[in-house]
Amino acid sequence: MDDYFETKIVNHRPALFALYESNGQVLERISEKGWTIIVSENSRTTYARWDLVEVFGDHVYLRERPGWREPERGEFVTELLNVDGEEVESRIVNGSVVFLPRHIPVTVEPELTDELIYYSRLEIKKVWERQRSDKYGGYFCRVPFLRDIRTQRPKAQIEKALMQMGDRDLEPPPLVAATAEEPEVLFATIFENKTDQARLVLADNGMKFFTVGAGEKVLLESHTPEAMYSRFKTVTFKKNGAVELDKNSKWKNPWPLSVELINEDGASIEGVFLGGQHVNVIKGIPRYAEVRLDEDAALYKSFTWKRIKVKKTRPTLPGYFEETEEIHIIKEPRSEKELKELRRQRAEVIGRKADAAKAKIMEGK
Repeated sequence: MDDYFETKIVNHRPALFALYESNGQVLERISEKGWTIIVSENSRTTYARWDLVEVFGDHVYLRERPGWREPERGEFVTELLNVDGEEVESRIVNGSVVFLPRHIPVTVEPELTDELIYYSRLEIKKVWERQRSDKYGGYFCRVPFLRDIRTQRPKAQIEKALMQMGDRDLEPPPLVAATAEEPEVLFATIFENKTDQARLVLADNGMKFFTVGAGEKVLLESHTPEAMYSRFKTVTFKKNGAVELDKNSKWKNPWPLSVELINEDGASIEGVFLGGQHVNVIKGIPRYAEVRLDEDAALYKSFTWKRIKVKKTRPTLPGYFEETEEIHIIKEPRSEKELKELRRQRAEVIGRKADAAKAKIMEGK
């Protein structure tokens, strides 16, 4: 039995597990929480190296058998490892398909004409690449892609291979599969949760954006100053319920005419119609919104949702008041200088419209 290699396969998953060889053959189908023993008749099989293979939900434990010695192989070998791919991935080596069970290394011997001749290792890994978000305008999202991450052989081995090819000028392909050029990040905002509970972060449109776990940090990237959170360098959720904001010194208000919206005491989301659209105002997160010159809101510097005490007549007790609290929008007017400039601009717009209307009337005569 010295020429045979027994390997115990233990399936810890709560589902059937198919054990694949690199040629695509299913060696065994192991029931949930079950185990089996496979026997390799030579040391060149995928599982001969291991005396124990334990399969878990997200990883595989491999125990190398005592005294293991690699079989004699060709001059150039490459180890292939499916780290993050499907249960079974495949790659073409020497013109044939090689199947790669997840988390199980497979050793191949590339020929001089195969691209893998330059590499000692290839890993199929998940790489998160930055893309502009279609759902959340102004922000980036990270999208996972499977990439072949290659480890180059020592320079001496590559030169030896090139000499055998008879082509010293041939350059190795890139170490990582080509990726799309990532767009530029203009602003980065770090959300830190110092509470003992997860905190939900809402997007500009009032929808659920993402969650920051207790004691965790999350990085948010944006590519335009119009994005609500681009204004802040850090957003910190404090234990007392407050939200601490550290402004980004690089941020500049992108709108020539805008009003600041501050939700201090209102509901988790308040709303107002400005610039021809509905604008959500999230509690604790001030934002700017563009306004048109002809809007009444243009006369104000800021809108603040605040809780104020008011006295109302008691309907059941005429002649007496009761004190209650209500949420009011406090409007802070612009300075007299700003208002004077606004009136001048409005007069110019009205004058141009009047001239245009007069010219149209004259054309019709």
